[in-house]
Amino acid sequence: MKHISLYILFLCCLGFFSCEEKADGGFTILTEEIVNVNGTRAIILGRILAFQNVAVQEHGFQFSLTADFSDPIEIKMGERSRPGNFVGETESLSLGKEYFVRGFAQTESDLVFGNTLTFVTLEPAVERIFPLTQFEGEIITVFGRGFESSSEVFFGETKAEVIDVVFGSQIRVRVPKRQESISIPLKVVTGSQVAFAENHFRYPTGTYELLDIRLEGIRLRDNIYFQKGNTFFVGLGVDFSGNIFSEIYSYTQGENEWKPTNYPGLPKRKAVSTRTGYFGGGFQNIGISATYSDDFWKYDNGEYRQITSPAFRFADAIGAEISGNFLAIGGLLEVGSLVREYNPISESWNNLPNLPFDVTGDLVNFIYQDKLYIIDKDKILWEYNPYTASASAKTVYPSPFIKTVSDFGGVAIVMGDKAYIGMYNSAREFWELDLRTFVWSAKNPFPGEIRAVNSGIFERDGQLYFLRSQQPADFTEFWRFDPDGF
Repeated sequence: MKHISLYILFLCCLGFFSCEEKADGGFTILTEEIVNVNGTRAIILGRILAFQNVAVQEHGFQFSLTADFSDPIEIKMGERSRPGNFVGETESLSLGKEYFVRGFAQTESDLVFGNTLTFVTLEPAVERIFPLTQFEGEIITVFGRGFESSSEVFFGETKAEVIDVVFGSQIRVRVPKRQESISIPLKVVTGSQVAFAENHFRYPTGTYELLDIRLEGIRLRDNIYFQKGNTFFVGLGVDFSGNIFSEIYSYTQGENEWKPTNYPGLPKRKAVSTRTGYFGGGFQNIGISATYSDDFWKYDNGEYRQITSPAFRFADAIGAEISGNFLAIGGLLEVGSLVREYNPISESWNNLPNLPFDVTGDLVNFIYQDKLYIIDKDKILWEYNPYTASASAKTVYPSPFIKTVSDFGGVAIVMGDKAYIGMYNSAREFWELDLRTFVWSAKNPFPGEIRAVNSGIFERDGQLYFLRSQQPADFTEFWRFDPDGF
């Protein structure tokens, strides 16, 4: 019964393909499927339908630009004695053309053709470059379609080294030596056709200048920093002799020194603070049983003003000013996801929904358009709305982290629609993140001593300024960074 069923099924197949030619040897050729078309390459599946072994001297496929197959490209696959499927491949097609393809089989007395299928080869196109910014000698990937194995890539007029072409849709290429311009048009030449990238490739930029305005005799860690217009502030925390540092210094652009500001409050290390002048909490001294420092402050209009302290304790927490209010978030002393908000109009603290995860002050964070952004220990950048308690992952920090070595101590600051992030502990990498597209661009690496702690970062007139407390020295360096310099 089983054999009768198979026989009936086979007769049905022959009936379905009755429009195909049938050889004297009792078989039919089926051009079954176009498996893949990529660039000049095509893979076709064919099948010999027969009840018994066949005597085929040659079989394969014909490709043609015309339906009558007047001048075909033939893919010959040799003799064959058994029915079944066969797969043919060619890389000799032209781009942007419609092709006709059919299977064939040659016996001693007959040439049999299968049904005809059609397909179109795609013209080459560059869809994107990743990464869009990279250093010379490194490898980038050009994504697109219609790339031949012999495709060439040019940065401007400079031909680059192609590492490989994968599936006609990816080209890995080594970035050539930097030219005069940092923004270079990129094109792919495939056969006689040229495809241009919509966005220019960019070499990394960024120049660093060590300023001769350093903090003499002061090296800070666990400190606070903030900015008021063209004046930068840094202080409190612990010096590298292990002593509590109880002062805050300021520097105003155009001057040549950092000056004490006569901070009137309690000593603090690991205080919660914003970049705008709110701060408080932390510890008054060193040690496991350190005393909590319970006063909170706002620096404004040239003076320190004490504000109401919250009912909860905050140390090593994240501070943020959003919509004019001071937010204290997480930390070591309370629930790590706790969020409290100080309203300067009512001079009171309010409860906000908790974060969906715990945070501490060593996580790099910044504010953009009244949302808090945090990079966690897994390098994920989270966008958090404190009023709706919603959090979403936006991107991943590009540089590697080494646990307990380079996954802390970084800095971040927003300038316009871009955030500048990096210089984690024992690392030189510095990145620019477009906050509209969340595309990362590498900046030139920090050239100074990496055995240092970031004590503060500021921005003014398109330039960044940052403080680096040197571990073996008795001073804090003051650097200027031009993001577009080269």
